Parts: sequence; structure tokens; C-alpha cells
Amino acid sequence: MTWQGALAAALEVSFDALAALEGGRVVAANGALGALVGCAPHELWGRALGSLVRVEPPAEGGVLEALRRAPQPLEGTLTLWGGKELPVELLWRPWRFQGRPVELVAVRGVSLATSAQSALRRYQATLERKNSDLERANRVQREFLGILSHELRTPLTSVIGYAQVLGDEIIGPLNDKQRAYAETIYTSGLQLMRLIDDLLDLSRLEAGDVALQRRPVAVAELLRAGVAGVGAEARAKGLSVTLQPPPEAALYGDPARLAQVLGALLSNAVKFTPLGGRVWVSAELRESEVVLMVRDDGIGIAPEHHEGVFSPFFLVDASSARQHRGAGLGLALARRIVELHGGRIWVASELGRGSTFYVALPRAPHAPLGATPRALGPS
Repeated sequence: MTWQGALAAALEVSFDALAALEGGRVVAANGALGALVGCAPHELWGRALGSLVRVEPPAEGGVLEALRRAPQPLEGTLTLWGGKELPVELLWRPWRFQGRPVELVAVRGVSLATSAQSALRRYQATLERKNSDLERANRVQREFLGILSHELRTPLTSVIGYAQVLGDEIIGPLNDKQRAYAETIYTSGLQLMRLIDDLLDLSRLEAGDVALQRRPVAVAELLRAGVAGVGAEARAKGLSVTLQPPPEAALYGDPARLAQVLGALLSNAVKFTPLGGRVWVSAELRESEVVLMVRDDGIGIAPEHHEGVFSPFFLVDASSARQHRGAGLGLALARRIVELHGGRIWVASELGRGSTFYVALPRAPHAPLGATPRALGPS
């Protein structure tokens, strides 16, 4: 379950209408708020609080700032799905869910609002207990992955090293079969080492132990480096990888991590596109965001799997995993890195009709485009 999905599920313990906000926008809402507004809770995701409620007189800095400053519930008006308005009282509380700060807003009809503050505190305590249980389970999982990964790395390093010594014939000549065996041990060891590194990386990202080194990143340079990074693999399959002219703009983020995201998308596109297929890479500007796109004419993804592909170890089917090799960590890592940047990642795809992966990231306003380091290839 994603962080957003877990947050939405946690809010359902309350009978009060609740919304959780990040950056002034709804990231989760419960069924009570959806019923009050007249829509499904997920239809409120991404809505600015100011588009749902207003206070009178209009507050300087907007509704959310007024709620933050208010010592008691504020009276306001809730805009319903059909355009009608409902008088309500609004109560704000800061909160942390799985180590991530959010803002809770409770919405009560004025006739039922007298106990809003105490109810919110009561349900907040319930949510915090559930949050504590979730964090404990996540901590045990992270510790297990960390121990497992570190215990594997030491002996595996020796296996890879000695396989290379054998393959290089440092301790004596090999016949063709022995040389092939040594090469298999070496390449398989490297694949397992990459898997362990990905596990450790995922563990650090989920624990919040990754600090981004943010700076302006030229979009054109990022895309060119990403395409170059999969060039050899694409040529081996006879694939055409087309980089469409990118905009002269910059992202604001960690260059190495953004390259890792793009590398995962391109690697997947090349991996799941049949021999002689095509891959397209492009970017476009949308208001304050840059949207990166990687499109292919490969095998495609069924709609019911669109969310699952971003989960760790998710494989659409076992036969695909055996054919293409992979543990299903690349897209999971990409999602966590994108979310850490305050961005979004999603896919549009149908079986047999290829896939398009989208990554929306904040632009770097007035950033010098030459500020990107040269080495941006996928890690």
C-alpha cells in the first residue's frame, strides 16, 4: 500500500469528515467528507483547500493560514459537488503520519459542530496509535532488509572477486567451458549485488534516511544522458530510441536521483519492448512543472496493474519475470524518489498497445541551465 493509500485508510477510523493536506492540497480524505461533499473521497485528492471551503471575511493568506492561526474552530462554507454551499465549522491540527508531516482539517455542519474539537483530538489519538503500529511494522521490515542485505554483501563480494580472477586466468588457463562457467558466476553475482543495493536503497528511502542534494538540473542534458545510458542495450535488441527535442528548462532536484528515475523508466521500456520496437523520450512544460515522458510500443500493462507496478517486488506474471529478469524494484524506487522531490509518477497503458510513463517534477525558476553536473547517467 502506498503512503497516500495508508493515510486514507487511517482516516477512515473517524466518523468525522476529515481531510489530510500537504502543501495546501488534499492528499487523503475519508468517506465522511466524501459523503458530505457528495463525491468519492479520492475525487478530492489534489484539490486545494481554498477550492472546497471559504471563511468570512476572506482571510489574508487564504483559508489554511487562517485555520493555522485560529485558536478555536472557524465558521466557513463548504462547496458541495453540485455547486451548493453548506455552513460548516472547520478545525485544523498538525500531525505526522509515518514520519511525514501533514495537516488535518475536520469539517462539521454547524448544527453538529459543538464537539468538533474534542472529537478531532479523540480520533487523532486513535490515528496516532494506528500510526505507531504501522511504523513499528515498517521498522521491523526495514531492519530485516538491512541485516539481510549487509550479511549477503560480504560473501558475495568474495564470490564476484574470485570469479573475476578465474575468468581473467590469473591463476592459470581455462578451457572454453570453464571460462563460460566463470563468466556466469561473475555476471550472476553482479546481478545479485545490484538487487542487494536496490534493497538497501529502498530501505533507506522508506526510512526517510535519504537527503537530496538539490540543484537546477537541465532537462535536455538529463534526457540525453538517460538515452545514452541505455544505448548499448537498445542496439542489442535493434530498438529505435528517439529523443524528441526537449524544452529549454530546468528541474530542481538531485541530479543523481533524477537520473536514477529516468534510468529505471528507460530500462523498463527497453526490457519490455520486443526486438525492432521503438521507444520515445520527451518532456513538456506544464505551469510550474516539467513532465518527463517515456513511451514504448511494447507489451503494455493491463489497467488493473497500473498502480501495482510501482510497488516493491510486483511482477505482472512469473513468466515475464523469468524472461526479462528483475525483482520489481526499479519502479518502486522511482516512485519514492519522485515523491521525495514533491512530484508525481503514473502510467498510461493497455495490453498490447505499449506504455507511457509520466513523471511530473517541480521546475527550477530562473535557474541557470548550465548548473547540471556532467555525469547524469543512470546509476
